[in-house]
Amino acid sequence: MRASSVQLKPHPNHADHGVDSVHVALARSGNGIHLEYQIIGDPSHILLPDVPGGDRRDELWKHTCLEAFIRLEDSDGYVELNFAPNGDWAAYQFDGYRRNGKDLAVDAPRIAFKKAAIEIALAVTLPTLPELYQRNTIQLGLSAVIETPQNDCYYWALFHPSDTPDFHRAENFQISLD
Repeated sequence: MRASSVQLKPHPNHADHGVDSVHVALARSGNGIHLEYQIIGDPSHILLPDVPGGDRRDELWKHTCLEAFIRLEDSDGYVELNFAPNGDWAAYQFDGYRRNGKDLAVDAPRIAFKKAAIEIALAVTLPTLPELYQRNTIQLGLSAVIETPQNDCYYWALFHPSDTPDFHRAENFQISLD
């Protein structure tokens, strides 16, 4: 699938709980990528970080977090990127499905957050992807973890291949981007 804009789907075993839809616009940006996540629904149903951010942090996926997974076609290895509304971020590299995960050396993304009456938007520019991904067509998997004020998490992705949310699975890499 080649795309410049996609809609994520809620995991069938988790109700969307106040979120109507999640859209992502995406494009190459020089040697990096640009992603614009748009969550449509009642923002009062979404728990947002209440602390200043902009730092590299682990375990962002335990709270409201937007994610991108990147790999080369027919490759087992991939990159996971996490972005929080307060500007915190994380980047990991894996040799294969959840195998040998380690921090990925990459420049900090530029993250801009906006909250309106019926939407939350997060624009992310990762200025430089690792060199291997810069000159090749990449495959992406996009996802979102949305936490409620009751501390329940709901999961959105392009595809949900199992009964439990798992964004790392190869079936999730459904977008080709030149």
